[in-house]
Amino acid sequence: LNLTTTNDSVYCNGYANLQTNVAYNGTGTITYTWASSPFLSSTSGASPSAGPLTSTQTFYVTATDGTLSDNDSITISVVPLITDSICLVAVDDSLGHNLLVFEQHIIGPVDYYTIYREGSSSGVWDTIAYIPADSAGVYIDTASNPAVKQYSYRISTTDSCGNESLPSKQHTTMHLTVNQGTGSNWNLIWFPYQGL
Repeated sequence: LNLTTTNDSVYCNGYANLQTNVAYNGTGTITYTWASSPFLSSTSGASPSAGPLTSTQTFYVTATDGTLSDNDSITISVVPLITDSICLVAVDDSLGHNLLVFEQHIIGPVDYYTIYREGSSSGVWDTIAYIPADSAGVYIDTASNPAVKQYSYRISTTDSCGNESLPSKQHTTMHLTVNQGTGSNWNLIWFPYQGL
């Protein structure tokens, strides 16, 4: 009798079917006993359901034919949601500030979105807003002044268990600098949009 199991992962408050596999050459009936857990739908059977899970849990099982037995465990990890992304950063014409439009999860236990803006030091990201999950996927950065410089943004998703996704790819706004060159020439220096 050889019992093997498969680890798995779920999102916050998710359910998993615990998968077991027994290699057995005997003729007896295999029974399963799971260590008691408030997350299990049953403490017997080859693949009970576990959940809702808010943190990583390990479940212990014994398989036996009454004479031979084997033990194993299954770990179900609670993982962060996949990363949402910024669709576009533009300038709101009426307010004159940067406007972020971002995609939102259609499913999943999203609690809020975090908006990050690159600070004065390259590669250092400051949190500038928390957007509730039931809000529109739009944010106006009232501290931005797109006439002065370009800005870089990222977004992340935090679930109801407190797990934060990886930050999205950055979007950097376009910026044009104009200065007078020699004589009647004007220099146009473009910093192109990044992130589409």
